[in-house]
Amino acid sequence: MSDIWKQDRAGKWTASEIWKLFVEPRNKADKDAGKWSETADAYITEKAVERLTGERQQYTNKAMVHGIMNETDALQYWSEVTKQNWTYTNRQFFAIDDISGASPDAVLYDGIDVVAVCDVKCPQFMTFFSQRKAMIEDEPIERQYFYQLQMQMMSCKAPKGFLVYYLAKEFANTFTGEVEHRFDLPLEQRIFFRQVDADQAVQDEMRKKIHKAEARCQEIISMLKNELL
Repeated sequence: MSDIWKQDRAGKWTASEIWKLFVEPRNKADKDAGKWSETADAYITEKAVERLTGERQQYTNKAMVHGIMNETDALQYWSEVTKQNWTYTNRQFFAIDDISGASPDAVLYDGIDVVAVCDVKCPQFMTFFSQRKAMIEDEPIERQYFYQLQMQMMSCKAPKGFLVYYLAKEFANTFTGEVEHRFDLPLEQRIFFRQVDADQAVQDEMRKKIHKAEARCQEIISMLKNELL
């Protein structure tokens, strides 16, 4: 991951975690009072610390490394399957404003306009087949991915987004390099997608939550600065 991309995102409200602002408090009284949930407040505090330090913590695990390793292959096959010229963004940050934005994995252009965004998931095989089953049974898309796509569409002014699941043909141990699993399945059985259309009401609500979160973020920054003096 480029340092520029990490710097662009540091301290900003981004698509991958924006779902946290939609988590409601467990306590009904807190909800009625308009308070943030613990999840949302922790996310806001994280952004405040990033603003103060200029650094953004990166968490990685085996599944994330596997996803990064197979992302470009997934996007190549996605273009082949759709017969469309998707552009790999290479971690490009599409700013909404000075405090928010998103980084879709790929975008589809019509001239200079982005007409669709794409976010690729390369999960472990159990998760892949579980999500495929959910699609077949027409279950709702996972909410964190729904909000992620909505913010990506908002950042690119795109009318639709695609969540693409790709099952790599081989699963290698990211630490030893040894192949642990091999799937003798054709490509059409190892890739599927779910489409999400832009929802103006959801995006308007997202803007409101970001505005409210920004105010809380500034409060936390002032409090932390005072403690450091």
